[in-house]
Amino acid sequence: MSFKDDIKTLRRQSNLTQEALAQQLHVTRQTVSAWETGKNMPSLETLHALSQLFNISLEKLLFNEEIAMKKDKEPSLATQIDHNVKLKSRYRRWTLV
Repeated sequence: MSFKDDIKTLRRQSNLTQEALAQQLHVTRQTVSAWETGKNMPSLETLHALSQLFNISLEKLLFNEEIAMKKDKEPSLATQIDHNVKLKSRYRRWTLV
């Protein structure tokens, strides 16, 4: 399955309408519709929010598969992105204070 199919399936399994999902992510219903039709992709921060909302990894969300850690225990790209998004969020909070 592709991202557009996966996001639609996850939304339906969570009993969410496009409008309800859009409200939780602070986007429009049309934006969610564009993801589900494959016309657009969410931003990195929104992907992170989606993975947390549906309680799945970024790898599972984007590629529909779990990517195992490399033998040298180097974190996967999705793990690094997740970490960077958290740091960015923390930095924003600190700069506002």
